[in-house]
Amino acid sequence: MLADIRRYAFTLAEVLITLGIIGVVAALTMPSLIQHHREKQTVTSLKAAYSIFSQAFTMAVKDGVQPQDWGFSDIVASKDDEGNTHYENEENAASSKILFDTFVKHLQVAKICQPGDSSCLPTVNKGSFYSGILANGMSFNFIQRSGSCSSVSGTTPQLKNICADLTVDIDGPAKGRNAWGKDWFRFHITKYGLIPKGTKEDTKWSFEKVCYTTNTATYNGDYGESCTAWVMYNENTDYLRCKDLSWDGKHKCR
Repeated sequence: MLADIRRYAFTLAEVLITLGIIGVVAALTMPSLIQHHREKQTVTSLKAAYSIFSQAFTMAVKDGVQPQDWGFSDIVASKDDEGNTHYENEENAASSKILFDTFVKHLQVAKICQPGDSSCLPTVNKGSFYSGILANGMSFNFIQRSGSCSSVSGTTPQLKNICADLTVDIDGPAKGRNAWGKDWFRFHITKYGLIPKGTKEDTKWSFEKVCYTTNTATYNGDYGESCTAWVMYNENTDYLRCKDLSWDGKHKCR
């Protein structure tokens, strides 16, 4: 009997070799699994944000006033001697409050940040606009574009009638990487509802120009902003890993 047990037992060397193989396989596969899990979380969270704010938009319109009649004005910008754009002024603060208040009464908000307080949405427009944190931990702000909802960014009726922008940090200010296309995403608020930035028809803020992080020459500081549509429709963040994607071509790195 003892001889039979010895015949079928593993030696220490065999056990160590097996454990080593398992360790190598785990080391090779774990990064890919973690990346896949993180990507799925990003897609799910972004779609949830779209749903939440789209419902708030619908409720705001049901209150009886169309977006072009909400009362906010066009965005006001100024440049300093070095060519940097600034948005800190009373006009923007007043319009931001109108937009913010219009949506917030249809949202579950845990915290509100005044203009100048960047704790809700760090570094995005330097806290020049009202921002907030939802009860689920997502943070957000609104930036007006056109009080008459006539800002143009593309060829569709929605993209010819843009009112404002919505920025969402899908995991909030205390988590994630706080970077465009990773956990920061932006939507157009149009006369007809929300549309993710960077669709195929979005010629001004196109995916190819303003999603890839290498395209900094024309849209310095805004690169990565137009990845939203890609994540929602193609359900991946492959633009972080390869630079030959397009709406008319490859939708994945592989």
